[in-house]
Amino acid sequence: MRVPTIDSDQSALVFPANIKQVDRNLKTPYQDEYTLGFTRELFQETSITVTAIKRSYKNLFQDVDVNHYARDIGNTETQGCVQQGAGGPLVPVDRHKDGIFDDCGGRQVVLPGVPPFFRPRTTEIPDGIADLYIFNPFFNQINRVGNYNKENYKAFEVEVNRRLHRNWQLEASYVWSKATGNAEDYNQTLGNDPTTVQDEFGYLSYDQRHVVKVNVTTQLPLWNVRLSSAFTWQSGLPYSLTEERPSNDQPRFYGPFRIAYQQARTTFPTHQRNDQRNASFWNFDMAGRKDFTIGKTNLETSVDVVNVFNDDSLNIDGIQDSRVVAQRHLGRRFQLGAKLTF
Repeated sequence: MRVPTIDSDQSALVFPANIKQVDRNLKTPYQDEYTLGFTRELFQETSITVTAIKRSYKNLFQDVDVNHYARDIGNTETQGCVQQGAGGPLVPVDRHKDGIFDDCGGRQVVLPGVPPFFRPRTTEIPDGIADLYIFNPFFNQINRVGNYNKENYKAFEVEVNRRLHRNWQLEASYVWSKATGNAEDYNQTLGNDPTTVQDEFGYLSYDQRHVVKVNVTTQLPLWNVRLSSAFTWQSGLPYSLTEERPSNDQPRFYGPFRIAYQQARTTFPTHQRNDQRNASFWNFDMAGRKDFTIGKTNLETSVDVVNVFNDDSLNIDGIQDSRVVAQRHLGRRFQLGAKLTF
């Protein structure tokens, strides 16, 4: 959100507006999915299935800020991009074009007076955030809604299935997958800052490389008992490191008038979204069922134990300005049940 500022030279108070516009060439999003599978009977009542999946989301909606831009102008010495040097005088920065957006200012500091003028003066120094320039100074963000996003998902699955035979059955699977794209949903602010657009394409928040699942069920006819267990091992989900700080735009001059704004800027310190990853975790559940016959009435009792080994692994959703947003897995839980049929 922009903060209106007053130019000390002209005493002009400006309230820029945020607006939205729709791309004239807006298209309908669509999805293509291809699945190829192969099933083979291994031995009696047991089969294996191998499946490949490729899913692509195209022309997804997103809004981007078309009123701001950044630049790498190379020889900043001739463009007035200066900062306070160690020896006191102002020295140029970024003497050559390096493919990185220039950071010429953004933070105002007061310099002590020097002879022959002893009055202190205000100047701007780099603030660690790439500078933003504005096309139309009478607007803040002009967010254009268009087909700017895409997602790609591919996976390979191996599944072994043993049907109920000789009082036990098995379902086991392993999935390798990879999900990349620009964003997970339309409401994210990705794209609103032109200096971070190149950092946004990467792993999606649901990207999970490995998942192993094993479910086993057995029956004990002698005691009329059914036992089951479920084991899951999953690799961790990705998350981002972000920083949010106020920063000044580079001023734009219209004759004697100088227009500049201040706004909160969110950046990726590592220059890549979702480049951090949680640790892998696993879960083990157990359940039991037993039937009792009481005259013409049937009583089914059940006991379920979720997270048997009480794993409380921490799952991080994101870290912003050293503040961690995370949640722990729920600990061990018990459930008792009874069903009477008559």
